[in-house]
Parts: sequence; structure tokens; C-alpha cells
Amino acid sequence: MKITKRQLKRIIAEEKRKLIKESVADMRQMEAIIDDSAVDVAQEFNELMVQMAKEDPDLVSDIRSWNEEAYRATMQLEAKIATAINSAVQEIETMLHNGAFKR
Repeated sequence: MKITKRQLKRIIAEEKRKLIKESVADMRQMEAIIDDSAVDVAQEFNELMVQMAKEDPDLVSDIRSWNEEAYRATMQLEAKIATAINSAVQEIETMLHNGAFKR
């Protein structure tokens, strides 16, 4: 069975896509690190927002509602950080597989 150059290129491209997809999908350890990092940053943000309100209560109308708002903001920040880091890691890994960092 003969394979044309065009067919060979298509087969190689498909296999490369599969490898990249598998590589990115099997990054459980990296995902755990990313999630932990997002939690750490978000918790620090929350602590800073709560501390700010304690130090200057005039900045917020109600300390209890402020703390609840800060918590909700913290949850959204955590999700956004994790999403952004995951996206960056996938983009860079794809670039690496595509030879973007060769000299």
C-alpha cells in the first residue's frame, strides 16, 4: 500500500495532535499544583480584604456583609487564577511540542 506525501503529513499531524492532547490531559500533578497555588493566592486576597475592613471599618458599610462579599470574590478569583494558569501551561506545552523553543 502506497501512502502519498499528503497522506503521510496528515497522519503525522493527527498523531502529533493525539500526543499533545494526551500529554496535556495527563498533567494531574501539575493541575494539583495549579489548584493549590490558586487557593493560596485567593486565601491571601481574602485575608487582606478582611484585614483592611478591620483596620478601617469606615471603608465598608457592614463588616459581616463585607466578609461575605470578600468570600464570594475570593471564590471567583480562585477559579479565574486556576483557569488562567491552566490555559498558559497548555499553550506553552503546545508551543514546546511544536518546536517553538528550538534554537
